[in-house]
Amino acid sequence: MSCKLRGFELLKYGVIGSGRWGSVIKKILSTGSEMVISFDISRRHKSETRKNYKNNIKRYLQRNIEQVDVIWIAVPPKDQDILIESVLDYGKHVIVEKPWMCDQMVTSELVNHAKFVDRQVAVHYQYCYLDALKHVPFALHNSQDGMYFWGEFCISRSNRLSIPAIYNLGTHLLAIKELYFPDAFIKGIHTGYNMLDKRRIRIQSTTQCYEIDFQNNNEPLIQRFIFDFENHLNSKKEFPLNLMFSLNINKELILL
Repeated sequence: MSCKLRGFELLKYGVIGSGRWGSVIKKILSTGSEMVISFDISRRHKSETRKNYKNNIKRYLQRNIEQVDVIWIAVPPKDQDILIESVLDYGKHVIVEKPWMCDQMVTSELVNHAKFVDRQVAVHYQYCYLDALKHVPFALHNSQDGMYFWGEFCISRSNRLSIPAIYNLGTHLLAIKELYFPDAFIKGIHTGYNMLDKRRIRIQSTTQCYEIDFQNNNEPLIQRFIFDFENHLNSKKEFPLNLMFSLNINKELILL
């Protein structure tokens, strides 16, 4: 995973988020990074204003952020913009978990902020790194009669984070569509909690169909994402899974 294999210096990571997913991310990062530390930043309390929350975050970051190169924000979507803005203020790269739920104005401000400090903000869509996506038939990509995209992502767990399934699960599907099949027409997106576990997509034309079932996938998807992100940083190229990419996904959601 690490760019040390290519002769680059290992990056140091900080992880915001002490829940189950934050622990998963920290464990994976620890296998290939020079340093991974947990940042003890909690969610904003209901009685806490956004201004006070940001001030508290900045005070905490001031004491700890110089130790790292990249901050991975592994918390639910509320107040992601405050966390990203605060990290960018200290000139660090950011990775944030999907779903990205901020509007166009907030997103544009953060994009401009990142450009001003010459840092990148990536959004983590792990299923964009499925091996099977490399093997979609050439004829489908070049179909003259159009391409259609269909996806299903349902889980048997309940909605622990109070995020609508179309955002929490559907954005995985739409990220694949946006990255690999941007001109495809959406035939249907099905998501849900407390349902039979299903994770699959189908791409089809009038003459061909290609389906990917990734329900029982065990590929190192997160590691591939990290490796790709680090490669983009080292080559100083813009990482494609960014905030504007996520904004395009949100526009697709509105049309569903």
